[in-house]
Amino acid sequence: MNAALQIKSNGPSNRDLFAAMDVEMWFQNRLLKHGYHVFRGATTPHEGRERIRLAILDCALDAVLCGTNQATGKAETYEQAFERFYGEPLKPKTRKERT
Repeated sequence: MNAALQIKSNGPSNRDLFAAMDVEMWFQNRLLKHGYHVFRGATTPHEGRERIRLAILDCALDAVLCGTNQATGKAETYEQAFERFYGEPLKPKTRKERT
């Protein structure tokens, strides 16, 4: 391959980027069914995650079943899916909970 055509990156691989986009599109489509438009215009990954978090909390969907975890075969709530996909809690800990 021509060296000029190769793209070097220290960031995530294309596979990781596409996997993250798939997750965001899945959340967007699920939340759209509840009447919540998550993405309007370009967003950064951080903005997308925060918009999804806000949508789930604003619509009180955290305890609502949203699908099945393919790895376990068990039903999953929006909160569980968010935490599995993003590796962080849906509801940020309060100052009292951190101490």
